[in-house]
Amino acid sequence: MTKQFVEPQPIKSDLLNELDSLVGQLKSLSAYKPQPFHIQEAQMDARLADFLELAEQDYIKGWTDCEEGIKHRDRMPEAYNAGYADCYDYENQGGI
Repeated sequence: MTKQFVEPQPIKSDLLNELDSLVGQLKSLSAYKPQPFHIQEAQMDARLADFLELAEQDYIKGWTDCEEGIKHRDRMPEAYNAGYADCYDYENQGGI
């Protein structure tokens, strides 16, 4: 296979304009566009609600384990520890 020299030809201006337009569209698609604040706020609220739900479940689990006499477990979430401690205090005060 032999290599042949191809004579360069001028590119038509309408093709250059179209290429510039397509490159501009690609740049606008790939550029980072921050989300509006109300969307960010809604996402943060949803994450907070999820966190609070999980914390509540951990707290209840800690309280329940204490009531059932299950030994306190190490390396549990803070909410679990709080539930266990509150139940322990409640039971030691005579279960008001």
